Amino acid sequence: MPFARLIPLLLLLGGLTAAADPVVNLVKAALTTFELSSIVDQMHAEWTASCTPPPTTEDALADFIDEAMRSRGSRRASDDFWGMPYQILEMSEDHYVVYSTGANRTDDACGVGVAYTDPPNDPEVDAQPSSGPDDVCVDLHLPTCQSAYRNP
Repeated sequence: MPFARLIPLLLLLGGLTAAADPVVNLVKAALTTFELSSIVDQMHAEWTASCTPPPTTEDALADFIDEAMRSRGSRRASDDFWGMPYQILEMSEDHYVVYSTGANRTDDACGVGVAYTDPPNDPEVDAQPSSGPDDVCVDLHLPTCQSAYRNP
């Protein structure tokens, strides 16, 4: 009989856990955005210093991230907060997108269909919940190699 009294409590805790998932995923997405920005900054610095292009394969990207960043906790630095490896898309010679597959762990390629467009800078559009892909994406735009070495 004591177990029967625990059933409502277990149901309540299960409901609270389910309600907390979106909040946890929102925090993970924010941390992932911060981490991706650091990765993109490192790639830009490498390009500016030596015109070394960003890695374009998953293995090369993982090696670059693992060498460039410290791992925090038990996960690899090249894995996102959902345990999936970071990805990179080469959009053009000077435009890359580094991204995480997000909470659904499905590679939506940042919602790239026929052509990728930079995300809007409209706060009202950004604030609306998305029912589409949940990838966390950060753009990397590189100057020409010659302009990176301009003398002041």
